[in-house]
Amino acid sequence: MPSNQERRPPEEGQQCDVLIVGAGPTGLTLAIELMRRGVSCRIIDKAAEPSRQSKALGIMARTLELLDHSGITEQLVEQGQPVKAVQVRSGTSILADVELTPIIRSRYPYILTLPQSRTEQVLYERLTMQGGIVERSTELVALEQLQGEGADLSDTTVQATITSAKGSEMIRTRWVVGCDGAHSTVRHLLGLSFGGDAIAQQFGLADVHVHWPVKPEGVRIYLHQGYIAAFFPMPEERYRVIIAAPPDAPFTGEQRQSGSSAHGQTDVTSSHGEWSRPEPDDAEGEYAPLNSNHNGSAEMALPDIQRIVDACMPERDRVELYDPIWTARFKVNERKVEHYRRGAVFLAGDAAHIHSPVGGQGMNTGIQDAVNLAWKLALVCNGQASAAILDSYDEEREPVARALLRWTGLFTRLVISRLRPLAFMRNTAAPLLSSRRFVQLRMAERLSETGIRYPHSQIVRQGKGWHRGMPLPGDRAPDGGRPDRGVVSGKHVLLIFPGTVQPELAPFSAVRQDVEDLEERDERPLWMRVSDSWRNVIDLSVLLPDQPLMLPQPLPAYYEVDHAQLLHRLYGMERGGYVLLRPDGYIGFVGSLADELELIGWVNRFFRIPVHYS
Repeated sequence: MPSNQERRPPEEGQQCDVLIVGAGPTGLTLAIELMRRGVSCRIIDKAAEPSRQSKALGIMARTLELLDHSGITEQLVEQGQPVKAVQVRSGTSILADVELTPIIRSRYPYILTLPQSRTEQVLYERLTMQGGIVERSTELVALEQLQGEGADLSDTTVQATITSAKGSEMIRTRWVVGCDGAHSTVRHLLGLSFGGDAIAQQFGLADVHVHWPVKPEGVRIYLHQGYIAAFFPMPEERYRVIIAAPPDAPFTGEQRQSGSSAHGQTDVTSSHGEWSRPEPDDAEGEYAPLNSNHNGSAEMALPDIQRIVDACMPERDRVELYDPIWTARFKVNERKVEHYRRGAVFLAGDAAHIHSPVGGQGMNTGIQDAVNLAWKLALVCNGQASAAILDSYDEEREPVARALLRWTGLFTRLVISRLRPLAFMRNTAAPLLSSRRFVQLRMAERLSETGIRYPHSQIVRQGKGWHRGMPLPGDRAPDGGRPDRGVVSGKHVLLIFPGTVQPELAPFSAVRQDVEDLEERDERPLWMRVSDSWRNVIDLSVLLPDQPLMLPQPLPAYYEVDHAQLLHRLYGMERGGYVLLRPDGYIGFVGSLADELELIGWVNRFFRIPVHYS
């Protein structure tokens, strides 16, 4: 960054709706989602080029579902390695042996492993197809929020100053989103604390080839007296090997020779708990290397990794590691901001939360932050919703990160514990619990992130006619073997179920009448009359339980036959009702046919839509 004497007065820059800082997976996803909804945005990154390191590896089922709208998931699956089993061992004992495919309730019932560098490349190619570019070697240096007169911040603007090789530039934008990683400039400029702790254990990784006596299926994890060696299959027959050692144990050859450990070294962290050599701001916080050399690779020798792998594995199972393409030594931080928003500035991804890489949740959580925020920002930027809807971003996503830090931290400490009573309890209880179906399903929901829900969000609603069997508001929509409708269209989708028990129940008595006759007399149900003005933000889909005889053929576009009543049963709608799906595939409203006015009132509360009842 140039000094004050060298910096020229910033020039007035191009205006935009949203300025995105950071072009990692979170920032790229946000830009893609905004641009496909017609929102003007700029995305900057201070790194000169994308990271070539593999970093985050696992892509979870829910992330694949959310990226399914434009062929991104198809490309990821083509390049990635599906992992369908996980086995955990301590010595010769098997603590857990789980097949993922039967228990992950998704179209993608596995963990997809793909180096983050290739995930970013797929996202970048999609962004360029939409006409977007990443402005590299460009750094944010100042932010100023200019308060408007509106109580809901809808007319607030942000003045951002950026620098690049071209000089300084001042941008006026409506919103700024910091997706700039664990060392977020946006977070620092806002003065937000990044509270949390570091786990004392030492960690290392290597992306290598592995020679197995007998090659296993899926992920294999070995535990031994505070040490851990975990093997994650990668594309091209490689493995991501993650190791951990107690804080007082010699970790590298240099430490063994000096008789020291990484624990307590003054050059490892600063007084604020951040690493002595910050990674580029687009780096994910799952792997924060220590003492990296000039080209970004950490000082972790393969023989040191091999030594810990040998210590963890029974002699008969021992493997040979060879041909590494990346090694790193790192420590694990567990940190989170208290709130994801300040005024017209938001944080997403590692800028808001970092945690243990156990479970591979970091990149996935950031991508899902971006999807959650994007459709809300787009509605506001396009004048289709009140800015108050943006309050739900922090309300929904902060608890997800809080729970994530809690369970990944607990699990990490459990698997690396050297306390004999705790290790005995773990080794005794784990085989019993992991074999139980309900435990497997709960763990699968956490791992795949398909269990994330927003029941307490202010923008979800349960109709008074809700009954048992229906999904709950804020839940992920039941899969049904097809892409989430809202995700595909980019809009809300109202599913209207006439019902299979009483198909003539009001307000659907007119559904089977001739459409032309309905238009002449306008005896349509109330939902049908008011929904004419919803079309820009809400797609309609009337799911008929069987093939109607009285409607013209082919059916109007918003009618669909629910063959075998699959969706009626999936949504508990045999008696009929409404389900409003959000663009991120979660349920915004659910109720019975009698909740028609409640649904209309809910739509009017959040959307800026002129509704006519005549």
